[in-house]
Amino acid sequence: MKTWILHACVFLAGAGLAAFAVPTDRGAKGHGIDAVYAELGLSQAVEPEMKKLSAAVGPECRSLGEKRRALYAELQKEPCDRAAVDRLAAEITETRARIQKHVVDHLIAVRPLLTPAQREKLFARLAGDPEKR
Repeated sequence: MKTWILHACVFLAGAGLAAFAVPTDRGAKGHGIDAVYAELGLSQAVEPEMKKLSAAVGPECRSLGEKRRALYAELQKEPCDRAAVDRLAAEITETRARIQKHVVDHLIAVRPLLTPAQREKLFARLAGDPEKR
């Protein structure tokens, strides 16, 4: 369950650039960016960076989930407190921005490990370009 939440969180936070989730469980083969790295033959080479990313993003994702639950709870109240809704929405946006920064930092750290062909394939896949997959 926790792995699924982390996958969903990173997927939503990435919204475009990092459209693949980051697994916390190395056994989650076939999912997310981990599967892309495996396909490119980079699983072991990127292992340290994947661990750093998971460690950085995990707490942020848990925080994001808590804030979303608080937002939905507030929205269900009658009447709901607009100031609280706005504050929670802003906190969610800020948390998503921090997660996105971690993902971008990860991709920058991994770039030197890639050949030009691997880099092209990785970023084409992240960008959703079906012709270059």
